[in-house]
Parts: sequence; structure tokens; C-alpha cells
Amino acid sequence: MDRSESKIQIKAWMLTAFFLSGFCGLAYEVLALRIFRVIIGNASSAVTAVLCAYMSGLAIGSLSGGWVSERRGDLLRVYSFLLFGTALYFAAFPFLAGLALPICRAAYPDASGSMYLFNVLRFFICWLTLLVPCVFMGATLPLLVRYFASDPDERGRCSAGVLYAVNTIGGAAGAFAAGFILMPQFGVNTSIIIVCILNVLSGVIAHLSHRASGDVPIKKSEGTGAFKKNKGLVLIAGYTAAGFAALVYEVAWTRILCIIIGSSVYAFSMILTVFILGIGLGSIVFTKPAAKLKQPLAALSIVEIATGLSALLVVPLIAALPEMVKKAIINAGQSFAVLQAAEFGLIMLVMLVPTLLLGAAFPLAARHMAELDSTDGRSVGRLCGMNMLGCIFGSVAAGYLFIPAVGVQHTIYIAVLLNIAIGIAFVFASDGISMRKRIIWALVSVTIVLAVMKGTPGWSRNKMGFGAFVQARSSASGKGIDAALKNQKELFYKDGVSASVSVRETATGERVMVINGKPDASSVADLRTQMLSAHIPILLHEDPQEVLLVGLATGISAGSVCTHEIKKLDCVEISSAVIEASRYFDEHNYKVVENPLMQIIMGDGRNHLELTEKKYDVIISNPSNPWVSGMSDLFTREFFKLCRDRLKPNGILCVWLESYTVNRECFLSVAAAFHEIFPEMNLWSSKVSDYLLIGFEREAKPLDINALQKRLARNAVSKDLKRIDVLSAPDLFGNLITDSKSVEKITRGALVHTDDNGLLEFTGPGNVVRNADSPIISMMVNGERTRDISFVVERVPGHPLIIDSVRNIQARGHAEQGYMSINMGKIEEGISDLKSATAGNRRDPVLQRAITALMSRAAVLVNIGRPADAEAIYKRILEMKPVDPKVHYGLGFAYASLKEPEKALKHYNSAVRFDYRNPYYHVALAALAWEQGMSVVAAKHYKMAIILKPDWPEIVYNLSVVLASAKEKAVRNELGAIKLAERAKALAERQGKVKLVEIIKAHIKSLKSN
Repeated sequence: MDRSESKIQIKAWMLTAFFLSGFCGLAYEVLALRIFRVIIGNASSAVTAVLCAYMSGLAIGSLSGGWVSERRGDLLRVYSFLLFGTALYFAAFPFLAGLALPICRAAYPDASGSMYLFNVLRFFICWLTLLVPCVFMGATLPLLVRYFASDPDERGRCSAGVLYAVNTIGGAAGAFAAGFILMPQFGVNTSIIIVCILNVLSGVIAHLSHRASGDVPIKKSEGTGAFKKNKGLVLIAGYTAAGFAALVYEVAWTRILCIIIGSSVYAFSMILTVFILGIGLGSIVFTKPAAKLKQPLAALSIVEIATGLSALLVVPLIAALPEMVKKAIINAGQSFAVLQAAEFGLIMLVMLVPTLLLGAAFPLAARHMAELDSTDGRSVGRLCGMNMLGCIFGSVAAGYLFIPAVGVQHTIYIAVLLNIAIGIAFVFASDGISMRKRIIWALVSVTIVLAVMKGTPGWSRNKMGFGAFVQARSSASGKGIDAALKNQKELFYKDGVSASVSVRETATGERVMVINGKPDASSVADLRTQMLSAHIPILLHEDPQEVLLVGLATGISAGSVCTHEIKKLDCVEISSAVIEASRYFDEHNYKVVENPLMQIIMGDGRNHLELTEKKYDVIISNPSNPWVSGMSDLFTREFFKLCRDRLKPNGILCVWLESYTVNRECFLSVAAAFHEIFPEMNLWSSKVSDYLLIGFEREAKPLDINALQKRLARNAVSKDLKRIDVLSAPDLFGNLITDSKSVEKITRGALVHTDDNGLLEFTGPGNVVRNADSPIISMMVNGERTRDISFVVERVPGHPLIIDSVRNIQARGHAEQGYMSINMGKIEEGISDLKSATAGNRRDPVLQRAITALMSRAAVLVNIGRPADAEAIYKRILEMKPVDPKVHYGLGFAYASLKEPEKALKHYNSAVRFDYRNPYYHVALAALAWEQGMSVVAAKHYKMAIILKPDWPEIVYNLSVVLASAKEKAVRNELGAIKLAERAKALAERQGKVKLVEIIKAHIKSLKSN
């Protein structure tokens, strides 16, 4: 093999090694974030601290690597030692990161003191912990640039742009692999070992390549000093600002895309992958053209302006994404892989062109830098280091200043304007362009950008925050998102530092808190869970004084806690925007934010437990769904161990766990982890598919049921629980499922959920798409429903409260099974279970929900032309609820569709008799009576409907028709008919009902002509 072929092979091997080191670098970053988040928290300040520490290390490494590259000849050997050092350091990283805990614990201010000083300390600890390996990684590019540039024959072929591209594309592969393959398959610790092995492999390649090629000549600086002149300063300043803009884009795109596609670990991995991949591809595509350009700075100005324009032009595309994601979810069916591929494509659609142009800037900047400073390694190191410095400031400014101040869309506009400004600065610094052309170029660029900005409508906050990733199928009709949101009113919206939070009110008056596009809590649907997660653990504790609540949300749980005779409630909330939004639930949470019993601690709940020395009587954990990135940390064995360590003697932990986005394996995994730490535990349910794990610090002492009944009867507690129809101890115990022995039985052999395996975080997002195992889990736990509650209350044979409690527990089991059967289409099985539930506890809330679901199914049958099947179902429901007006109304509707008016009138009359205040029952009765020629009855009930709902133009119009057309003299009243018609027209005009207005006008004209 001749020398030329040998050099080519060595360079090919080194490109492979550099790809691998890029792969490892981004994989390390993802893994470091994962490790640090359970040590210093998942708050934005903690995440930002890790990222800034990481990037600052890379910046220092780039600058120092450039300096070293001009002073050493054994560049590949130095490079290999850097890789070996990085691998060695990260192999010990979990241990080294853990050393930060005692320092953070000693400095943690709890609810008092300055969190700002603590955040500064936290940043310093992250920076110190990550400094060495990040400096090593940052130094690699300048070293290799200098190595490749040392060979004149290869200089044009393997420029800085190619090296940068290879390393960056490797980084994209590493980010993808870490999120999609390594951590899901092997866990965090094993993933680190795998990445370290790859890092060592790349180091071995470099070391062997050095032995084969030897040292390169040490090149003394031949810099012309031009760097110190304006052109060099403009380039460095502009490229630093470009780094700032790049990270502003990344932070803004990440925020809005996660709102649209969901804040899962896979969403973050895809966004990071596409961002890095686009930069790498842009660099490799533009490297060859950059080498041939005579005016690289002028070309760079075009690229910067094009970057801004491309980022601006995708803003309308982002506005269309919610509908596109909704369709993608519906079309994906049950395939999570298909959905991920579709979402990956949508992310590329948004980010690819701008990131290609971001990547194109590097080879052009490096080419121009080479003209100003011939020392290749040093110039590249200087460029990368300063660009990384801009990235640090860009990430902080976007997350902490721009998004909270002006929102995501205008944050993108800020970065666009910065790109345009950079491009204009480069135009004015370029040679060979007349001043006239420079001014024209600047004016045209600014005019186009401002015109596009002005012509681009603002994003609909409701639409962007629709949460298609969880609501697509529930609104999977032919209607779009706008139609789904038509009857929702936005009461509050804020782009906070850590989340975008809104409060919406539905047509029924229900208020919903939406965090990053996902409905997280509400005043109706989630009311039982929020209240019972507070009341149950406190009532099971004999004397609760100090309580910790993880997550404020609507404040309803906190409000329920404060109805008890406690001394202090600490509530840890990660988002200040959530605290503001909770004020829109004041009538439901008793203005708990103003309650002197509650102290809000801003921060991460797990981190608070990790760092505080304080202990509590009761800890309540109400996080978001486990599949949301970071939430699974609140369902692991390590978290439960933390909670146990922070409980006082006889303390109680309550953890909420749902089964509608959690499969059987994950559910059992969490239950197994909980049971391992709390062998003394109970399992409760708050509503269908919502469960409460109750753990006792030591063996629980059974309660006196009479004393419990007295505590329930306390004024504030009784008033609060009345909202969810819990009026007595038996009503409360209706939510109990089973004890620790049964939990041990069903979890035997289950994988324990840990920080390392992160099972929920990596499995959960797929369960959002696929049918969850909620019916399977329900059947499993209902099979263990207890008939003996002596593990909770003292055994008193024949005590009526205990007998009723056991009966309610069994009734709940039948109600849940009936509900699940009905949802699966097993109507007969469902009705059988509901009958058993009715016999046990006619007031059971799940029973009421199941019957409502059954009635909805019957109503659908009528609407699709199967009224006879609906009649059969309504009759079965009537056996369980003979005086329910809704059942009579539905049965009347079915008979009307079957053309049996006498039976229909009978049941409509029953509906009116049992609920005389419902205008819809009166309207149904009036309409059918009018069809049957019973104008007296029709007029009577239309009049009552108008009294109950006076702003209903259709009914006012219908009564006008009756008065104008009735044959009975006692009813007929033409003058009254005209007055009613005029009133109906005015109401319809006010409500914007154009077609109805035209109909009423014709009716009035006809009345007046007669």
C-alpha cells in the first residue's frame, strides 16, 4: 500500500472515530440530563443549568483545543487521550453526580431563603461536574481540523465543514439512539456503559491512527493580524449572535411542538435529533461550494437572511400542525411506530430548512475565518467556542425572558430579526459590494421580513393548545379542531418559564386547566380524584398536623386538605403560571392560595423531598400522567423510598396512579415498587381508572369507625365531601379496593419500576395511542375487592357502618365491571353487573356514570335508526332507576321514533313530573303534543319552557306557531303570536342565527298579511 492510500485510509478511520465521538457526545448529554434531573430536579432552572454547564464546557474546550492544536504535533494521540478521558469520566458520572446531593441538601432553603442563590449554586455544581468531559469533547474539533489541514493534498477535500458535519450527524444519531433505543432497552446505567465503550473504541481508532501516521509538523502562527480588524470582529460577533438565534429557535420550536405533539421523552428526542441532523446536513452540503467561493462573507450574509426568512415562513405551517397531528393520530390507528414516523416527518417539515441553513453557516464562516487567520485549529476553535457562548445566552434568554414576555410566536420573530441583522452586518463588512447595493439589500430584506410578519396571523392559543395527542380520537368526527373548541372559552393563558398554561370553560361551566396542551385537571371530571387524594390519607391518619402536597394544579386538593384540622400544608409547585391559573378555580378550592395554612414552595417536588430535612405526617403526590417527560420520576421505587424517609412515625403516603394511559405491565410495575417500600399499604379508587396507593410508614393501627364518622361530620369536611356525594364512612369506604396482601399477590413477579429502567416514561407514550389496559386492570383489581375491612377499622361484629361499607365496596366492584363491559359493547353483561351494583348501593357514583354511558349508547341507537334496540336498553335501565327523568325522557324519544306517540307522551309526562324545572322535557312533550293535535298541552309546555329558558328563540317561535295555528279558541291568539314572533326574531338576531331569522320573518309576514 502506497503512502497516499495509507493517508486516505487513516483519514477515513478518523472520520469514523469522529462520527462515533459525536454520537457519544450527544448521548452523554441526554443521559446526563436524565441523571441530573433526579438529583437537582426537573425544574426549568435545573435543566437550563445542566445545558448551560454542558455548552460552556464545550466552548472552553473549543477555545483551548484551538490553542493546543498549534503547539502539538501528536494531534491524534492527544485526541485519543481526550476520548479515553471522556469515557472514563462518564463511566464514573452517576457516582460523581451523586456527590452533589450533600452540598445541595446543605444549601437548600426549603420554603424560606433565596432560591436565586440556590439556583446559582446548582449551576456551579453542574458546571463543575460536567466541566472536564465537556472541555475534552469541545477540544476535539480544532485538533482534527488542524490534523487534516496539515496535509496540503487533503486540505480541500476534508475541510472543517466536513468534520463539523460528520461529528454533528453523529450527534444526531446519538440523540436518537439514547431516547429511542438505549434507555428504553437497557436503562440509564447500562446505556452509559455502552456509550463509554463506543467512546473508547473511537479513542482506540485515533490512537492506532496516530501510530500509523505519526506526528504532524508544528505550525507556527502565521496570522496576518486581520482578525483584530473589523472583518474578523464582525465575523466572530455575528457568528456568536447566530448561535444565540439558533438556540432561541430550538427552545421556541421545542415548546410549541411539545404542546402540539405531547411532552413525551420521544417528542424531545425527535426534536433534538432533527435540529442536530439538519445542522449536520447543511454543513456537509455547503462545504464544497464554500471552498470555491471568493466572497464567503457575502454568501454567509445570504445564508443568515435566508435562515431568518425560512424560520419566518414556517410560522404559518406551525399554525396548521394541530389539525395535521390530529389526522396523523387518527390515521395511525393503534400503531405507535406509524404515529412516531408521521410526527418525525412533521417536525422535519417545520425545522429542516432553517436548520440546514444554520448548518450551512459553519463552512462559510470557517472559510472566511481561514482568510483572516491561517491557523486552522485556532480559528475553528475560536468560531465554535464563541458560537457556543451565543448558544448559552440564547437558551437562557428564550426560556426565561422572551417566551414569558412575548410568547412563542414572537420569540421566533426576535430570532428572525436577529438573523436579518446579522446578515445585513455581514453584507456591509463584505468586500466587492458597492454601498448602494448594500443599502438596497438591507432595505429589501427588512421590508420583506416585516411585510411577512405583518401578514402572518397570530396563532390561535386555543387551537395550538388543543392537545391533539390526547384528544384526537375523542373528537374524531369530520369536524376540525375549531368546531371542537367552539363552545370553549379561554379564561386564562400564560407562557411561563417551564410550561404554557391555560384555563378554559366549557359550555356546561366546567373549568379545565391545560398544561402544555394537555388537560391536566378540571372542576368536574377530576373533582373526585382531586378531593379523595386529599381526604383519604388525612382521614386514615389519627392526628395529621403537617402535610406535603406535590403539585398544586387547580388547588382543589390543597383546598380539601385545609378543611381538616392541620397546622401546616407545604405545596411544591414547579410552575408559577399554574399558581396564577389556580385562582380561576377559587370557588372550587376555597381560595386556598390565600389560606395562611398553605405555604407554596416553588420547585420540583421530588427534589424538595431529596433536599429537605423536614418530615411530614402525610405526603400526597398528584403529578401529571406518567408518560409526560419527567413525571415517571414520581412513580419509581427511589421516589417512594424518599417519601418514606420524609414521613414522621405513623406517617402516610398517597400516590395517584391512572390506568387509561398505563398498560398492565406498567401498572403492576408501579404497584410492585410501592409495595416493596410500603409493605403495609391499601389500594383505593377515586373513579373509574383512577387509583390511589396508600402507604403506611409502619403497621397501620385500625381506626375507630365511630370516631371516623365524627371526623367526617365536621362542618368544613362534611361540606366539602358533599360535593362528591360522600356523606358517611360507608360512602368513603366504597372507594376502598384491597389490602397489601392482595397487592402482593397481583404484583408477584412484576418488574419493579426504578429510576434506571424508566418503564413508564418509555412505554407510556405508546399507550396513549394504543388501547390502554384499563378494562384488564379493572378486572384484575376488582377480583381482589375486600369483604373484610378490619385492616382499616377496628373489628366490631354487626356494626351497621361496617356492614354498609363492605356492601358499598362490593357494589363499586359491580359498577366498575358494568361500566367496562358497556364500553366494550357487552351490554347484557354490563346491565347484569349494574343491577347488582344497584342492589348494593343505588347512590354509587360509578354506577351513575355507567348508567349515563348506557343511556348515551341507547340515544346513539335511536339516532342511527335502531329505536327498538334503544327501547330494550331504556326499559332495563328503568328497572334500576324508575323515577329518573332522564330515563323516561330517553324512552319517550325511542317511542316517538317507533311511531308510538301514546307511549312516548306517557314517558315525556313522567320526565316532566320527576323534573319540572328542565325546559327540554317540556319542549319534547310540547312538540309531540302539537304533532298529535293537542294544542292546549303544547301551548302549556312551550310556555313553561320559555319561563325556564327565556332566551331560546326556537321555542318562542314554536309557541308563536301554536298560537297562530291552534284550532281551539282558548289557545288561538294571533296578536300574541305576532308579539312572540317579534321576540323570537330579536333573540335570533342577537344570537347570530341567520337562517332562523329568515324563517321567523316569513312567519311574521304571513301573520300580518292574514
